[in-house]
Amino acid sequence: MALHQQGRPHRGALERSEALLRVPAPRGRRTFRVRRAPAGEGGGARRAGRDRDGAHRSPQAALPAGSARGDGAALAPSRQHRRGADGVHLREPLPAPHRSPRRHLRAAQRAGALGIFLRQQAAEPAHLLSREVRPFFVLNVPARRERSSGIELFNEVSVKAPHIQTEIPGPKSRELVRFEQQHLAPGLQGFALSSGIAVERAEGSVIEDVDGNRYVDLIGGIGVNALGHCHPAYRKALHEQIDKATVGSFTSAPRAQLINEVAKLTPSGVDKVQLYSSGAEAVESAFRLAKNYTGKHEVAGFWGAFHGKTAGTLAVNGSGNARTYGPLPPGHLLPYANCYRCPLKLKYPSCGVACADLAREQLNQATTGSLAAVIIEPIQGTAGNVVPPPEFMQRAQEMAREHGAVFIADEMITGFGRTGRWFASERSGVTADVITIGKGFGSGFPISGLVAKAEVAQAKPWSNQSGSSSSYGGNPLAAAAALASIETLQKEHVLENVREVGAAMLLELRSWPDRLRWVGDVRGEGLLLGVELVADRNTKEPLPKKICQEIFQEGLRRGLLAMSYTHAIRLQPALTIDQETALAGLALLREAVEVVARRHGAR
Repeated sequence: MALHQQGRPHRGALERSEALLRVPAPRGRRTFRVRRAPAGEGGGARRAGRDRDGAHRSPQAALPAGSARGDGAALAPSRQHRRGADGVHLREPLPAPHRSPRRHLRAAQRAGALGIFLRQQAAEPAHLLSREVRPFFVLNVPARRERSSGIELFNEVSVKAPHIQTEIPGPKSRELVRFEQQHLAPGLQGFALSSGIAVERAEGSVIEDVDGNRYVDLIGGIGVNALGHCHPAYRKALHEQIDKATVGSFTSAPRAQLINEVAKLTPSGVDKVQLYSSGAEAVESAFRLAKNYTGKHEVAGFWGAFHGKTAGTLAVNGSGNARTYGPLPPGHLLPYANCYRCPLKLKYPSCGVACADLAREQLNQATTGSLAAVIIEPIQGTAGNVVPPPEFMQRAQEMAREHGAVFIADEMITGFGRTGRWFASERSGVTADVITIGKGFGSGFPISGLVAKAEVAQAKPWSNQSGSSSSYGGNPLAAAAALASIETLQKEHVLENVREVGAAMLLELRSWPDRLRWVGDVRGEGLLLGVELVADRNTKEPLPKKICQEIFQEGLRRGLLAMSYTHAIRLQPALTIDQETALAGLALLREAVEVVARRHGAR
């Protein structure tokens, strides 16, 4: 969570006061007492006295003496503060000058306490960041202890962001990346290569690198990080299961519970589950199932789609990465309802979703009459989090039925709450024959699957023994992870948070076209949001990749990780992100765009 009080001056030691602020917290929704602390060096005589004598501590303080007001020497006078953003500061033990960090950490743990510090960052050269100076706040929140598998876990959020203390990437990151690159094959994800950082730890929506720099994470593992990094319930479930059993295809309690839980969430009649370990593996299995069920061999997908990097999925990828692999399995690519870039130059809704008519006619002309499957993403991710009109998915299902084909909804990125619904297909009122699941399904653990109608799932040889199995699919550890993810989404009412925070983010983003000349389109549903940057709004020419890379680097220097390195910016943070942190991340992104726009004379 993050707090911002615009226009409030720093207060001196004698003017220190307490203010009761309401901080939205998705889980507890409690009201926290916030102490406004000075930004001056040393904190004054009264503070020094408290640091020397714990007996003078406020009875409400959650941390031991010397830590409730900050970290002593780390705070400089306001004129020396880094001009960076306020941060979300958590579990990090803040030692007083006369205490050792280890002793302080043990004391904090004995007290069962969590100190959350929201403050201005420490001194840093002004050329790295440029933001106005803001006050800092101190929140003290009790932490809960849990013990599992002999390991003591602290149910708390424990890192702070943004917090930049070195150049980016820092020296430790550069050294570790250099060491890895000696034998690492090329082809890593773009944001990992562009950032050059090496991760040390992460919690919630914050990532910390090995140099101690912390970033607000709006990438979310590209839709993988549903619960946020290292969620306590998730860690607890994995710790407990790892002491019992981790591998194997035998029935286990976690797998049995998981399969039945998934069947409760999917549409009625779509309830036969098979588990795998990657998205492409699940999609390939869905294709094999469709071919076995129909006795046909062609598949159809849509422009801009992404379903994986295996041969079968490449045949229906519309993202252009299949062109260099030679002959692929028979596949057709059809127009998708990207209303901002309508191929017919029409406007919704007056267009009557004419692109669906075009897709239908194209399929009729291209198929040999052997169409086994039509696969569609309810909302496209790789294309830029493109949200089609709800009717488009209905029309796609009609195409499949006309050709006697299996209709597959690829819910890898949209399933399990990403859009504020359990599955994005619900927005269209469509029930697919097969649903592929993954990414947020396991909240970071490699697990995927498909869910099919019973009639379809009986097709042979897919349904024969070992006909659709996987060595890793549904192993006890993976099943425990996915089960913990689903149960936490339910218990903590996370989908409600997705709808609320997503609406707040979309409202902010919709104000950008009036302020930023490069913003051509804003779209999204829940916490699957997109911003399209264009060099010219009339021609809709995409902003050059080189400029987008500058935006990414400016955000990185400010403590932001976002997929802003291409003209179609994709935002898919953890489903548990709170509104303050989400909006703080957007503020950093907007500032990065503004800085680069000024640099190129496009303010």
